[in-house]
Amino acid sequence: MAAERERDTQLGACVGTDGGERSIACQNPADGARNARRLPRLLSMLAAALLAVGVGSLGAQDTPEMLAAMRLALLPIPDQVPDFESLPPELRQQIPPISIQGHRWHADPSQRFVQIDGRRVAEDGVAGQELWLRQIRVDSVVMQFRDRVFVYPL
Repeated sequence: MAAERERDTQLGACVGTDGGERSIACQNPADGARNARRLPRLLSMLAAALLAVGVGSLGAQDTPEMLAAMRLALLPIPDQVPDFESLPPELRQQIPPISIQGHRWHADPSQRFVQIDGRRVAEDGVAGQELWLRQIRVDSVVMQFRDRVFVYPL
């Protein structure tokens, strides 16, 4: 194990054990930002590939482990968030259609949710392929598509 740890550390990964299972504990810090930007897109591509071959639905892929890994790569919500209409037209065309049937805002964020395409989605939940519901406001929602955050009106 020591030789394996040394080899993996030289490759930029620290490998350890947890309850007898191999797990990656850290990565090369220089690669961290690049990997964090790529993770949501890679996971979305995986989910799309699974859907294409008939393995479940997007909702079935929302395991707690998968969602937790994807949430680690979400961008912080900036102070100034652009409106959906102010995004470049070519980007707006790539964003999946957003069909909001209803929403509930509450002072307690854990009580907030939006009904999107018939599914109840909470803050930082998956709203569609490569699309996240980041924040629920009284009259709008903050969404993230790939690496772009925007306000979508209700």
